[in-house]
Order: sequence, then structure tokens, then C-alpha cells
Amino acid sequence: MLSFTSCRTIGNSVKLPEFQHPPWPTPPTEQQVAFSEVSEGLLLTPDEYRKLEENIIELRRYIAELEAQLIFYQSDLGDQSGSK
Repeated sequence: MLSFTSCRTIGNSVKLPEFQHPPWPTPPTEQQVAFSEVSEGLLLTPDEYRKLEENIIELRRYIAELEAQLIFYQSDLGDQSGSK
């Protein structure tokens, strides 16, 4: 009868790769937009309009990055339905 009690595998362990996920999105930085009141309603100056436009661009970026995270984790969990 053979004995394998002297066989050792210490130091020969296999290291699995770490789980890689996309970086978390940077929260949007919003600029304060000030509306001016006029007799016809509200008014935005050109500078305030640019701030509003930059806020919208920043929110769209954040939403796109969150959707990428969602797609990554759905595919990681095996959900291939593709529903949004």
C-alpha cells in the first residue's frame, strides 16, 4: 500500500484574479442657477443659461455612467433580458 502523507502542496496555491468592476461614477457638480423675475414671468441671463446647460450636461454624464454600471452588474448576474 502506498502512502501519500508526505506530499505537500503548500506554496503551490492558485490565486484567482480579483473581481474588476467599473469605477463608481463621480456625483454631478451642479452650479446654482438664478432666475430673475420680470413682469412676463422668469428670465435667464445668458450666463445663467450657460450654467443651466452645464448642469444638464453634467446630469446626462452621471446618468450615462450609472446606466453603464447597471448594465455591467446585470450582465455579471446573468440577466440577459436587456430591459431598462
